[in-house]
Amino acid sequence: MRLLIGPSNAGKSTWIERTAPTNVCYAFQFVYGGFPSQDSVLHYNLLFLALARQKNSLSLESWDLLEDPFLDRCLSDGFTHEATVIVAPIGDLLSRAKRRRRIEKSLPRTGAYPKNTWLPILEVVNIHAMYQTLFDILESRAIPYQILFNGNRRKPQMHEITRSDVPAALSGTYVGLSDGEADAGWDRPLRTVCCRSMSVVRDDLRQFLLAPTKRLWLKAGALFSNVSTPKP
Repeated sequence: MRLLIGPSNAGKSTWIERTAPTNVCYAFQFVYGGFPSQDSVLHYNLLFLALARQKNSLSLESWDLLEDPFLDRCLSDGFTHEATVIVAPIGDLLSRAKRRRRIEKSLPRTGAYPKNTWLPILEVVNIHAMYQTLFDILESRAIPYQILFNGNRRKPQMHEITRSDVPAALSGTYVGLSDGEADAGWDRPLRTVCCRSMSVVRDDLRQFLLAPTKRLWLKAGALFSNVSTPKP
């Protein structure tokens, strides 16, 4: 199973529209029992427990994602073989929530989107902390994942970023690659068998390859700093 996860309005349904997987299911369909099939894509709201926590007057700043036994089970025993994590600036999440009409356009019976419920949640939740919790869980359970950025002002959308890019992506200060260089990642399968995204591996390799060059420049700088400039 592929876990497709991000907060409300991040762009999970947009990813589904673009990739057109054959078997899509939604977490709310299993509230009263049942379990996704092995070949499915599970659409899961990163803030799934927020409504229940709000109802029970619990903190909405952050929480343990594995408080949801359904998600815990999905991430256990090798059932989830990969995850796609959608990230969008917090400002974009709020603006999308204000404009949104339906819970899911592809599921007409889901009704109107409860913006008056979700807007207060999005305004107080520490989404950065929730993402970090998610990444820690995925890595601890050796589930490979990719992170896709879906900002309103970013074209093309849904290109792959790294975990270290997430704070800037959430704050709206992420710059990333130019349009011609952007690595659109929404339409391809994961290319890693470990718990880190390929973009992280590429970054690590780039840093490793550049390290000797950086050291050489530092040595050269130190050398020239000790050379006195001849007076005219």
